[in-house]
Amino acid sequence: MLNSINPTFYYKKRNRIVPVLKSLPLRAWVSFRFETARRGVYLSENEKLLASLRNKHSGRRCFIIGNGPSLRIADLNRLTDEITFAANKIYLAFDETNWRPTYYAVTDDLVAKQNYHRINALSGFTKFFPSQAKTLWGTPFDDAIYFRYIYYVNRYPKPPGFEVDSLNKVYAGRTVLYAFIQLACYMGIREIYLIGVDFSFSEPSLKQGRMLISDGESNHFHPNYRKSGEKWVEPKLDRQKLAFKKARASVEHIGGCIFNATRGGKLKVFPRVDFNQLF
Repeated sequence: MLNSINPTFYYKKRNRIVPVLKSLPLRAWVSFRFETARRGVYLSENEKLLASLRNKHSGRRCFIIGNGPSLRIADLNRLTDEITFAANKIYLAFDETNWRPTYYAVTDDLVAKQNYHRINALSGFTKFFPSQAKTLWGTPFDDAIYFRYIYYVNRYPKPPGFEVDSLNKVYAGRTVLYAFIQLACYMGIREIYLIGVDFSFSEPSLKQGRMLISDGESNHFHPNYRKSGEKWVEPKLDRQKLAFKKARASVEHIGGCIFNATRGGKLKVFPRVDFNQLF
């Protein structure tokens, strides 16, 4: 009976127990792994790495970087000593700056599949991906940390959930920036600045189902960010706005604040600050 509540028992017997547990319904398996990890017993190296980030940056501020056209290379240069989160094709800026993100992520399966080899080759910083990358997407990345990703499905017009314990799960919010905000909170950060989040898109006329087919690039900081013919997902700014509102309320609830330091743009959810005045 005592063994049923003793995580050390499961750890010692993990080679026999884990295969049995994997045969259980997914929700039961995930819940068990979270509960044991929360008690300091990890059934995988991935959970151990993710757990090591809890409150790692308490008392620090961070910058979450969007890839909008307002983003400047000079701004990235000023962030060299800051904690930064960046995503997707931010690597297109690497030839022009010595700055590198502290944390990098991709939560869009199309971005992951269409740019797999380039993303997989990135190194020198921590990379995050949803656990679906290893299964549903078929894009298992090397040297990465995976989190349980809960998609924003059948909730609209309700906002998505918001989770401050990334060891448990991270909620999707139609933008990778929403995942970054949750990860930052998990790391103990309570002062968050957004830059390069223009919150506007020029959509092409050509579509394939729910996907858009690029006919050139005007939505991002780099002219070659998305080549003609490349597929991308409709941005759904109304749903992103709901997620950002949820993020603001959730972060303020735990004593933090999110500021918008973007140069211009149309995002009005967060209080504005002047990027230049932050240094």
